[in-house]
This record gives sequence, C-alpha cells and structure tokens, in this order.
Amino acid sequence: MVPGGGNQGKRFVRLALIAAMLALLSGMMSSLESDAALTCDIADISAAIAAANNNPSEPTALSLTLGCFYTFDGPDVFTNSDDSVSALPELAGHLIITGNGATINRADGAPAARIFSIGTGGNLELDGVSIMGGDSQLGAGILNRGGTLKITSSYVENNSASGGLGGGIVSTGTAVIRSSTIRGNSATLGGGVANLGGDMTLDASTITANSSDFGPAGIYNLASDSSTATLTLVNSTIAANGSGTAGIGVLNYGSTVNGYNVTIALNPGGGINNQGGTAEAPAVTTLWNTIVAENGTTDCDISQTRSGGIVDASHNLD
Repeated sequence: MVPGGGNQGKRFVRLALIAAMLALLSGMMSSLESDAALTCDIADISAAIAAANNNPSEPTALSLTLGCFYTFDGPDVFTNSDDSVSALPELAGHLIITGNGATINRADGAPAARIFSIGTGGNLELDGVSIMGGDSQLGAGILNRGGTLKITSSYVENNSASGGLGGGIVSTGTAVIRSSTIRGNSATLGGGVANLGGDMTLDASTITANSSDFGPAGIYNLASDSSTATLTLVNSTIAANGSGTAGIGVLNYGSTVNGYNVTIALNPGGGINNQGGTAEAPAVTTLWNTIVAENGTTDCDISQTRSGGIVDASHNLD
C-alpha cells in the first residue's frame, strides 16, 4: 500500500521518481567527468616498455583504455640501438598490449619516427589495437629487428616509409599476424609488409590499399645478407595494392612463399612475382587451394632471373 493513500500517496510516488531520476543523472555526469579526465597518455606505453626491459624474463602486460588515442606529438624521440628513432623506446623485453580498440599514432607535424621498434630478443604482442602515422625509412609502423612480433585483431595503417622499405611492418625475426588488416601504408618498396630474412605467418588477415614507388606494394619477401625469408600465408587476402607496375601483390625475392587458401587479386602490377636467389637455392612459391586472378600485367610472373617457379600444389585457380 502507498503510504498515506490518496493524493498524499501519489505525491510520495512522484517525489520518489524525481529522486531516482536525479540520482541517475548524477551518476551519468560523474561518468562523463571521469571519461573527460582520461589522459590516454603515450607515456604510459613508454613506461610499460621500460618495465618490460627491466625484467625481460617475465611478460609485462598493459591494457589500453577503450577507444583512446595514444598520440606521439614530440618533440623528443627515442634513439634505438641501430641509431634509428621511434615514438616509443626500443623493446628488449616481453610486452603484451591489450588494445581494447585503442589507437597508437603519430600526430601530423610531429618529428618523423616509427611507432614500435623491437630489438634482438624483444617480444611484442598486440591485440585489438591500431598502429597509425609512423614515418621512418625502415618499418614505419613496426620494425622487428631480430625479435618476436605477434599481432592479433589489429590494424596497421597509414604509415609511411618514404625512400625506404616496409611502410607498415619490417620484420627480420619471427612474426605472426592473425585476424588483422594492413592497409593504406606506403614505401619505396614493400608498401604493406617487408619480410627481410625472417619467418612470417599471415593467418586470416588482409593486405590491401598499400602502395609503393616500385614493384611490391603488398608484401615484399626477400632474403637478407645472412638468411633467406620464409613467408606463410593462410586464409588471407592480398588485394588492390599499388598502381601501375608498382602494384605487385607479393614479390618473392630469393626466398620461400607457401600459400594455403589465399586470394591474391586486383593488384595492378601483378599477383605474384617470383625471382632472385641462387642456382642452388632459387626463389620458390608453392600454392594450395589459392586464387590468383584479375591482377594487372600477369597473375604469376616467373620470367625473372633464377626463379625456381610457382608450384601449383593443389586445387588453385587463376
């Protein structure tokens, strides 16, 4: 029964409803004030890298704030062991970043710098994060120099290696990229990704809308001075990269590519170009259940020197 009954009871109910609404509004305002106070400070990521470097035997975990932009705007940059510069310190330990949809980026007008540098022995795991706006001649988004890189459910986009190699990613170590998209990156060679004497796997990922000044716009898989490169493509798409002859989807130079259930299409400079290597160890690309179609110039180019060929292992279409 409503206390007091009649009009007095109705008045009591109205007052109770008003009080509840005011409490709800107060909670919403507190939440908005809390969101406004979020700093999304890139210094938090630098601090996590420092912690990982100080204790390399144990993984350091960092969870980013939902939807935040962690922006590098200078003026100071970090100098790496190879004398290149980055927006963040070089990683020598093991860092796991859960992005929660956050973005790590370099602001327009900030000093030229890549976003992440992984040194020899370093181990970086990224999940649910976007890497944007890096500017460096070698691996503008991420450079993995002999370490380990794992990217899951993430974006590497709009990074630039003008005059250099690998707009999105350069890896000379081990790299595994799953359920991710690499798009809108640019370089002189290897607009999206360059696997330089490393071991790289792309699984359920997309390489698209990357550009290069010459040749490989999507992926450049090439031997280093000390080792050949191995690229494994699984359930992935390499499409619509580059323009004109500077729009090859995958260029395999003196190394090995294995593709399983892959689509390589709409790359204007060609689908796969296989070349280089030595007489004893030529470049070889082997494909299973793969579609290579609608690429400009040619879908599969084995006309270059010392190509070991593109092997039709099973159930491919071109």
